[in-house]
Amino acid sequence: MHTITSRHHLPLRAIRTAAVAGAAALLLLAACTSSADSAPTTTRGTIVPSPAVDAVTHLTVHGEAGDTIEPFEAEEYDHCTRRTAIVHRADADVQVTVWDTGCPTQVPMNGRHGTYASLDDPAVPSDATALTLPIGDALAFTQLYTVYTNSATEYHEPVVLIALRDPVGSQHRMAMVVGANGEADPAEVAAVAEALSITT
Repeated sequence: MHTITSRHHLPLRAIRTAAVAGAAALLLLAACTSSADSAPTTTRGTIVPSPAVDAVTHLTVHGEAGDTIEPFEAEEYDHCTRRTAIVHRADADVQVTVWDTGCPTQVPMNGRHGTYASLDDPAVPSDATALTLPIGDALAFTQLYTVYTNSATEYHEPVVLIALRDPVGSQHRMAMVVGANGEADPAEVAAVAEALSITT
C-alpha cells in the first residue's frame, strides 16, 4: 500500500515542479519585456539610443545608431541656468544646450561653449548661414573656443544657434548645438540640430 501511494505521489511532485518552473519562466519573460520597453530600440540590427528630454523646455535630443546620449544636466551661475545634453558619436561629442534669459552673451571659454541672447546677437559672426529647422529659425557658424591652462588652446567649433519656435514660457527662447572642441564636423552638428524636437 505504501509503495502504491508513493508511485501516485511521484507524478504529482513532477507536475508541481513543472508548474513552479513554468511560473518562474513567465516572471522572467515579463521582467525582460518590461526592461526592454525602457531600453534603446533596435533597428536593422543596430541600437538606437533613447532620446534625452530637457525637463523644463521639453527639448528632445535624438541620436543615431551607435550613438550614446548623456541626459540634460543643469549648471547654474550668476542667475543663469544652462542645461546640456551630450551626444557621444564614434569620433566626436556634440553638445545640445538650452538656457534661460538670465544668461548674458558669453564668450566660449574654459568649459562653457558660449551663450547668445538672440539670432541678432552682435557676437554671432556676420557670415553665419540661415537655416530653418522643425523647432525654429537658426544660424550655422563657427565660433572660437579657448581653453586657458598654462597656455591658451584654441578650437574652431561648428555651431547651430536656434531661436525656439515654441518655447516653454518667455524665459526659454534659445538653444545651441555645438561640436565640442571642434571634434565634430559641421554636417554632424547640423544633423543633430535637424533631429531636435520639442515633446509636449
